[in-house]
Amino acid sequence: METGWEPIFREAKVAGIPIILVDRWANVPDDLYVTYLGSDFVEEGRNSARVMEKLVHGKARIVELVGTLGSAPANGRAKGFREIIQDYPEMVIIDSESGDFTRARGKKQWKMS
Repeated sequence: METGWEPIFREAKVAGIPIILVDRWANVPDDLYVTYLGSDFVEEGRNSARVMEKLVHGKARIVELVGTLGSAPANGRAKGFREIIQDYPEMVIIDSESGDFTRARGKKQWKMS
């Protein structure tokens, strides 16, 4: 959840400018924006773990390539993924690195061709 936006959202409300959040939640009261259009990042992480569990039958040594560290998508997906795999003791994350949501950074990090 993004922070620091409340003063700007309040200004927009006073000016009669509606705000629609797209892709990221803002840590502001609900009455300061009209709606949110985007993903549930935690549920995305849960779904990824559920699919992986079925593919590997609950046994895996996982190397995780995440997006930008500290970002809402990376945090939410990591939370959801870990929430599910905690029930599978033979699914273990052995390494986790940031790919900064770019193909070039991910390739460089893992020396992929």
